[in-house]
Amino acid sequence: MNRKILPGLVGVLLLLVAAGAFYGGMRFQGMRSSGTRANFFANRGGADGANFGGGGGGGGGRRSNMGQIKSIEGNVIIVSTQQERLQVTVTDATKYQRLVDGKLDDLQVGANIIVRGESDANGVVNAVSIQLADSVPAPLP
Repeated sequence: MNRKILPGLVGVLLLLVAAGAFYGGMRFQGMRSSGTRANFFANRGGADGANFGGGGGGGGGRRSNMGQIKSIEGNVIIVSTQQERLQVTVTDATKYQRLVDGKLDDLQVGANIIVRGESDANGVVNAVSIQLADSVPAPLP
């Protein structure tokens, strides 16, 4: 009888060890992923992604927005993001970036851009930097 119980107990014990190792690995990976994500967004001006990719207007504060240029009139650019249409004001201090430095004349309607800057109480973003992007999430129509 002992010879039949012992292999069964060993099998159950191995199964428990394997399940515990799997669970521990999953927890470890989850901790690594959240740290990597937090670092990614922190290095780009967001707080764990909270202000990255657009969002509601008003209230002021620095944020990043990705979208497609819909119009350019003087120093005002209208950008369509996934959440909203955004009015962006550029100044002489605004930086334009590609793989090389750029300028306002490099921007064209239909181009995909990432805008970083402070938004005022009306939700208008005063651009600190603008990056031309190959692609961004689909904008609003």
